Amino acid sequence: MSEDFIKHLHHSKIKELLTIISLHYPELFKTENIADELMYLEQHIIYDSKCIIARTPNTPNTPNTPNTPNTYHPTKQNLNKRQNQSKLQCKARVYNPIINKINGQIVDKIPSKYKVINFNDIDCNAFNKKYSLGSQCLNKCANIQDSIYCTLHAKHLIHGDFTTNPDGELIFHFIKENKLLSFK
Repeated sequence: MSEDFIKHLHHSKIKELLTIISLHYPELFKTENIADELMYLEQHIIYDSKCIIARTPNTPNTPNTPNTPNTYHPTKQNLNKRQNQSKLQCKARVYNPIINKINGQIVDKIPSKYKVINFNDIDCNAFNKKYSLGSQCLNKCANIQDSIYCTLHAKHLIHGDFTTNPDGELIFHFIKENKLLSFK
């Protein structure tokens, strides 16, 4: 393969990836930044005509070498184990800060439309699309028949089920407890 072909292939694939990123995260990465990022990345890629894949000196060239113990290869057994673990995990919501679903950061300010006096005035659907309240309990489910909660939450469920969208009262509670209600 020629070096020009490899450069062209890299250019097109990087541009495609940057376009996808800008579509999925328009607030963080605007379409105007694609050309600048593409130029920056291409300046920092080193093309070597002798070797396309960099190998370490200890890596043999034989295709039948066994996998190293540190590599993880998903199998049906591993996938089933993960699915069973999530079925056994408590479904309760525990108190943690409010998280912005778009950028994954803790919220320290919220828009004024959510700073209300009565929890019935909160637009729950709009809030639930943008923010996540708390996190899921990490304990295993209790041995009680058909229980989806751990022993603690089976007896005393404060913040509701994590798998369902919270109502206005719970949203208001989290906003108030995170001290985001100040009208400044």
